[in-house]
Amino acid sequence: MPDEAPRPPTRRNATIVVALAILNFAILLFPPLTWYLGQGGVWFFLVTGVIGVVSLLVMYRVDSSSGEG
Repeated sequence: MPDEAPRPPTRRNATIVVALAILNFAILLFPPLTWYLGQGGVWFFLVTGVIGVVSLLVMYRVDSSSGEG
């Protein structure tokens, strides 16, 4: 018996992934925020790095859960 074709992601899952991607681009690629922080910029890079990795894990989990069922 052939495997079933994977189902396309639901609208909610796609919205979550797009929202996280937009949030990552806004936080990680916003130079005026890093200029404002000045010397505290190292903490900004560390925190935004953690946010980026966690959001990628969340996006992966949301995407992989859409194929189950």
